[in-house]
Amino acid sequence: MRWEQAESLLAVAQSADLVRMRRGAIDDPCFYETLAFVPQCSEHQLDMAVSGAALVALEWTGMQDVVLLIDPLADEDGAHRVYAHDVGTLPGQPFDWWFPDLSDALALIQRGREGKQVTWPESRIDDAWERSARSGRFVLERVLEQSLSFWDEASGGLDELRAAVEGRHGPGSVACERFRRYLDALATARDGGVPTFAERAATDPACVRRGVAAHARRWLTARRS
Repeated sequence: MRWEQAESLLAVAQSADLVRMRRGAIDDPCFYETLAFVPQCSEHQLDMAVSGAALVALEWTGMQDVVLLIDPLADEDGAHRVYAHDVGTLPGQPFDWWFPDLSDALALIQRGREGKQVTWPESRIDDAWERSARSGRFVLERVLEQSLSFWDEASGGLDELRAAVEGRHGPGSVACERFRRYLDALATARDGGVPTFAERAATDPACVRRGVAAHARRWLTARRS
């Protein structure tokens, strides 16, 4: 299925009130850098990981707290895989369900809305596509693994993750440049650098609106004590 066809399916699903678009990529000043040093700000981690993986996020209108993550890059069979996640689960938990293609996800949602019997797909899939950096879930889960580590224990593998993000977005894209800031900040945190952006984020109006500034202030206070 070409992505243009998938977008047409999404438009139909939205008009039928089956799904609605989740907010777009985060581009507030200092946001990514702050999260590199303040991993406890977990309410934003999924949104950041989705942005890094270049996935399309939808909310399932008939099931509260379920987010559908669509891969706009088709797999080797031309399918756009979909991952479903309950945002109420603990950070770092694996994703609950997956669908081989967008059409499968939308068909199941429609059956549920019509009161018909619903058969859930397998909870996990482990094939060559999912194990490769081409998969959106590959990037998504590795971003979460990195961002949920304590800043002074951030593990290696950032170069691999950087290459995977560039492969998803394209090395010259605005989204890739924005996310690269996060990876650079995470590397700085790993190496014990001074987070000057946390100082800025503590008072930045955009970060205040998102609730990130309070996390930055708490981190700075703990660091100075």
